[in-house]
Amino acid sequence: MKSILSFLMLACLSGMAVAQGTDRITSPPVLSTVNNQPITGSNITATSDPGETGNLRYAYGHSVWFRVQLSAPATFNAKTEGSNFDTTLAVYRGARISEMRELASSDDAPGGLWSEVLVDLQPGTYYVAVDGFGGATGNYTLAYQFANGNSAAAAPANDNFANPELLATGNGGGVTRASVLYATVQPGESATSSSSVWYRYDASHDGSVVFRTLDSGFDTHLTAYTGNALNALTEVARNDDVASGTDLGSEIVVQVSSGTSYYIRLAAVGDGQGTTYLSHGEAGMSGLAKLDASYSGAFWNPTRSGEGVLLEIADHPNPMTLGEVLSFSWYTYDPNGNPVYLTGAAVIDPTAATFAPITINVITTRGARFGSAFATGDVIREDWGQVVLTFTGCSRLTVAYTPTRPGWGASGSINMQRVIARAPGNHCP
Repeated sequence: MKSILSFLMLACLSGMAVAQGTDRITSPPVLSTVNNQPITGSNITATSDPGETGNLRYAYGHSVWFRVQLSAPATFNAKTEGSNFDTTLAVYRGARISEMRELASSDDAPGGLWSEVLVDLQPGTYYVAVDGFGGATGNYTLAYQFANGNSAAAAPANDNFANPELLATGNGGGVTRASVLYATVQPGESATSSSSVWYRYDASHDGSVVFRTLDSGFDTHLTAYTGNALNALTEVARNDDVASGTDLGSEIVVQVSSGTSYYIRLAAVGDGQGTTYLSHGEAGMSGLAKLDASYSGAFWNPTRSGEGVLLEIADHPNPMTLGEVLSFSWYTYDPNGNPVYLTGAAVIDPTAATFAPITINVITTRGARFGSAFATGDVIREDWGQVVLTFTGCSRLTVAYTPTRPGWGASGSINMQRVIARAPGNHCP
């Protein structure tokens, strides 16, 4: 208890009371590390910052913001229990909406519609947002506390090369939550990172294995090695950004040989800190990374309730064709407000990167009747325009659209997230 009190004095901030959250991220009140009294307020009149809705996962248009400033490592725990509406809660790093990196978030905590986060934080500035799921509003209660217990101070168990975390082998692959919080870099490791953790994959048969980071809260870097000592490693694969120079995810494909151990180094680029998911599994028959059926599902943007996208990824029906088919259906509304399906399909190049953009020519249909009166010959297909899909994770998708039919308006894009969980057995987190 004495050590916690000492830490709290070290991180002390002026002021004994905290005002309710602000509508804008530019000047939110600071959560005191000394006076942890619950804060009450309302988000009824709150709005969203420019670019917030559609880019931040739990942004629904009625957010209020708080700020955390730490001069020493701490574990931050906050919850909205006692609020009279369905809340969401998120912790971010970054001073502007366009730079925000989600470190922890929650919709429904077990047992209610309130939310709770628990996250280890390094010294620095962080932002906390309370919002209402699907645009819900009401009176909120935000309770929080700080502690510098063991979870905040201890390095990960797999911080050093000599103690890697063992990854599952076999066709099913696996996924593990990874953290570089308080991790270090040993002498002899790359100087481009300030923190890294290690994994070991023991190949049970020859083949190709994909390792990827997803839903990362920091800029990740993956490297695979063979060898039995840190000063005697041979690099076999490396990757920083999957899609572009601003991408946080990494992906490597390793050609493995039965009986050989491979060491996977997951590092933060620069001084990054946070958590991610490390997934691994058998690569496709091309030996290169590609989308698979685990990316299928229903996607939506919670701020655009009433519409959504359905995707299905399957093997190409022609057995002589190397590739997969992505079927796309977008349930939305025409310029007159009538419900309509926009549909299309694309053959996915198996040599393309997993998160490469996928271009789909989209059509609309009309002329047929529902039920027993349906006749295939009555269906009239009309070109609508083009859609470009870009996965940013197993559960996140950007839909960029360019209508060519008159009256449908200008081009644009929508960020979407998965509606329901993936089917059991899929290795993507």
